[in-house]
Amino acid sequence: MNTLTNTALQIYSTKLIMALKRRLAPLFAFSLDLSDDAAKIGDTIKVGLISAATAQDFNATTNNYKASQSDILSKEVKIAKRKLSKFGIDDAQAANYPASWWERKSEMAVNACASAALNDVWALITAENYGDEETDRLALTLAGFKKAGVGQIRAAAVRKGLTPSASALLLNPEFYSALLADLDSSTYGGEEAIRQGYIPNLLGFGKIIEAPDLEAPGFVCHADAIAFANRYLAPVDPASYSEAGSVTDDDSGLTVGIRKYGDPDTGLYSVSAELCYGLDVGASDALLRLV
Repeated sequence: MNTLTNTALQIYSTKLIMALKRRLAPLFAFSLDLSDDAAKIGDTIKVGLISAATAQDFNATTNNYKASQSDILSKEVKIAKRKLSKFGIDDAQAANYPASWWERKSEMAVNACASAALNDVWALITAENYGDEETDRLALTLAGFKKAGVGQIRAAAVRKGLTPSASALLLNPEFYSALLADLDSSTYGGEEAIRQGYIPNLLGFGKIIEAPDLEAPGFVCHADAIAFANRYLAPVDPASYSEAGSVTDDDSGLTVGIRKYGDPDTGLYSVSAELCYGLDVGASDALLRLV
């Protein structure tokens, strides 16, 4: 959904949200609450944690059809992060630049906002948040890392108590590239691995996802390891801008705010894209660090 009316901004923002969803693919390993609803900085969002499920024998007394609300855990996340990418453009440029220019410009904004947001996510992956016992981490080396290395990670995840099929394995670009080089391209190196940045169902993992800018080798997690919420930050006075609106990915709910205004003294338009969100540690036992 795109609430903007200016044609150039529509082109810019539509391309931006499509590319941003791809660049933020690691987020979809976590528990999310994404919405185009407007929020204010400091608002609290209750993110439902997607925890691994269990199944036991039916018992009319101790395991019957009656559940409780406490079975669903949640994490309160404060909307406190704002990543802003902006540029200036004059009257003639705004009127004459072709659609391809606006599309390419959106790619630059995506790279800036996504990198800044993912760095906030990676900052949560610490021993303090997820433990530093022997079962909480696995040491890896890049030299010779191949598909067999994923098997080693899988075994460590099981020892940690994680279910591989309910887990995502995130690898930094070096380890992800080394793994791709060892895979049969006809089976695992196709459209998902190259264009979408993930490998499905390798050695029982739900997904193996490339984690841009991550310095550590990676991590394995259940979805409840991290809670992340995204909202649209609406301007207090929309009339202050020549245009202010949002663009939302219809499938996921990921939303970015777009604002444009002109300076009458200089004739310069300012165009900005803003990603507003909050995040926090979820279940501290739901992540295995790769170090």
